[in-house]
Amino acid sequence: MSLSMRFNFAWGDSVCVREALLNHYRPKFFLHDTKDLLDMGYPDTEGNSELLKYTKSLAEREYDSHFPYIAISAGAHHGMATILRAFRDEFKQVRIGPTHFSFYPRLIEKERFPIKIDPNLLGNNTLNILDSPSNPEGNLSQGNIFCQDSTLWDGVYNNGIFSKIPTINPGKVSRFFIGSYSKFLGLNGTRLGWIGCKTKEDYDKILKEIVDDTLGISMPSQLLALDVLKNTNIDLFIDLAANKIDNNRTEMSRLEKFFGPIPVNGMFYLGKLDNHLIKLLKKADVNYIKGEECGAPGFARFNLAQNNELTKEMVDTIIKIDRIK
Repeated sequence: MSLSMRFNFAWGDSVCVREALLNHYRPKFFLHDTKDLLDMGYPDTEGNSELLKYTKSLAEREYDSHFPYIAISAGAHHGMATILRAFRDEFKQVRIGPTHFSFYPRLIEKERFPIKIDPNLLGNNTLNILDSPSNPEGNLSQGNIFCQDSTLWDGVYNNGIFSKIPTINPGKVSRFFIGSYSKFLGLNGTRLGWIGCKTKEDYDKILKEIVDDTLGISMPSQLLALDVLKNTNIDLFIDLAANKIDNNRTEMSRLEKFFGPIPVNGMFYLGKLDNHLIKLLKKADVNYIKGEECGAPGFARFNLAQNNELTKEMVDTIIKIDRIK
């Protein structure tokens, strides 16, 4: 479907989170003089030292993620690819759940790993990718299904903006953790995230892969994130961003009679489709991700973090078109 459609609810652009950020942050970073450019250069391998301190604190407070070693990545997607490449000799296959983020299979196959689709975490020679709250359906995971030595927790939505119910500590049940500044701050285009790990040995492998792959992560992106963290009331920002997403959940709940119940966690709404609803979405000019791409044929994935006004307009349009059918 074309991105030029009237209502784009397909991609995971956290629009209302970005809008919430701008209520509590006034940009101070962007270049003031030529010295800023002269000082840019290549970034530190593991990431800007000051940003790393903020990241560790943020991960512990907002993501309930306690990992002694943290490296900056070019977004969550790059963080996952980095782990796949760095531990190619240890893991022989990758396990994902029956429903999953649409990019998982492409990324895993690109790195030449066999994919195991299974609802239970496995052990020997298998890297288990777990996302909680899950993409697309927003489910939370339980601690008794983890294999601690081989679990990668994709924790992009494991924070106060996207999750209402505190989950178990990822650091106690998983070997790796992936976080995202792009989603958490709504700055999707910065392509910035982090990787948490428990041992110095794992950390060194990850750093080597980052250097081999990118020579380090974008300095402008890191400095922007650092400036945001230093000059924003994070608590007020999180409350406003969460409220904006809740506003969208409330609006989208008006469509439950069509697509089924709204999740209380996560960033997406996985709604059930039939022929009538497919035609209805087409008439309303709504762009969505087909469930077939997420292991959920017969469903549609909608972004719950779109602009509030656009979300209401989209819901109103669908209901109006259905009434005049």
